[in-house]
This record gives sequence, structure tokens and C-alpha cells, in this order.
Amino acid sequence: YFKFTAMTNGTYRTVTNSVVPTIHKKYSISGSYASSTYKFFMNGVKTTKTAGSGNIATPVNNTMWAVGGNPSAGVTDASFIKGKVYAVRIYNRQLSDAEVQQNYNVDKSRFGI
Repeated sequence: YFKFTAMTNGTYRTVTNSVVPTIHKKYSISGSYASSTYKFFMNGVKTTKTAGSGNIATPVNNTMWAVGGNPSAGVTDASFIKGKVYAVRIYNRQLSDAEVQQNYNVDKSRFGI
């Protein structure tokens, strides 16, 4: 399955979907948090919306960002995806559902999703 994790109020909150990845298939995955709502999108479609609270922690020295891996699992082969990450975008605001769909359409054309 795919997941999106963010820390708010000192607590990690993870949003997942129930899709089991297919080998050799490309996916567009997006996650966001703002205004106490976590959103998870797959191929431009919102699959999960979950309530949360607080603000995402302000990055400081030694803040860990992980794309395609699980930083809390430690650095092992099992904690990272076995595949490629084609594009990463980080915004300082939550995108609208339409903006996520627009990004997916660009990636779909560009990367053959």
C-alpha cells in the first residue's frame, strides 16, 4: 500500500490507501495536510481524507524528509521502495483537488503513467 505521513503537534499521523502496488506499473501519489485535514491522492483522484489537528512542525536542523522510504524504520533496504521516483514537488500550502488533478495530468503525459 501507499502512505503519506506528516508530524503535527509532535505526533506522526499516517494516511494510507488500500491499493497494493502492481509490479512495473507507474503511479502518481500525492499527500497533503492543511486546516486539520490530511488528503491522499492516487493518479489524481482523492482516495482518503482524514481529520487531524495542529500544524506541521517547522523544519529545524537535522529534520528528516523522506520520499520513497520510511525514516522511522531506519536505513535498511526494507524501508525504501524498490523502484524509481520520477518527480517530487513540495509546496508551502495545500493544493486544491483540481491542482492535484492538473499535476497528475502533466505527469501522466510526461512519464507515461
